[in-house]
Amino acid sequence: MMCAPVTRTATVAALLVALVAPVHADRAGLDSSAKTHFELGQTYSSAGRYVEALAEFSAGYELSRKPLFLFNMAECARLAGDPARARINYERYLAEDPQGKLAPTARDRLSQLADGTPPEPPPARQDLHAQPPAPLPPSPPRPFPRLRAAAIAVGALSLVSIIVAAPLYASASADRDALVPTCSARPCGPDDWAEPQARANASYALFAIGGVAAAADIALWIASGVRRPPRPAAASGVGLAIEF
Repeated sequence: MMCAPVTRTATVAALLVALVAPVHADRAGLDSSAKTHFELGQTYSSAGRYVEALAEFSAGYELSRKPLFLFNMAECARLAGDPARARINYERYLAEDPQGKLAPTARDRLSQLADGTPPEPPPARQDLHAQPPAPLPPSPPRPFPRLRAAAIAVGALSLVSIIVAAPLYASASADRDALVPTCSARPCGPDDWAEPQARANASYALFAIGGVAAAADIALWIASGVRRPPRPAAASGVGLAIEF
């Protein structure tokens, strides 16, 4: 009888875990996808394909909203011969991270663009005829669909378990509370308490299943965002931010 407040607290905690866990897991998946776009942008930039690199950095920024993507977008636009777009992205970077480690470089770039200084040539690259470059992937890798499906199924199991357990526990608690005045008037035997106690025990088991399923759901969502090994970074002479 004295465990009801503790169990109610556990119920609330389990509900919060089940509802919040998929949100945090999905955030991790977005960050993983953003980092993949970052690395592909570095790879395209290393090959001198600044338009494709700009598209990858832009996609990564939409997922993560990290200012370094804006700086790299500006650098790619500048080297691709699009000073207007470069200026916009340098200014956006400075607006979002005015004290960032690349803020002085961004201000220098804006000064050069205002003066009409042509962009610095990219660093010398290998002779493509002497040694063919490694093929670039057409698109970033997608999260494993089977793990995503499993995560959805396990998350649903967690929610269903808790949704079923909550009213089951509430009804058992109400019946046990109703027996208190009855048992005060006459002796009550084990049979009187057996049925509500059985429902309470079933609710405890369902809460436990929901908690374990929520933990497994987090692990599956994180695993579904596994990406390819890091790609080589762009040459430092281009000026890109090389850390995600």
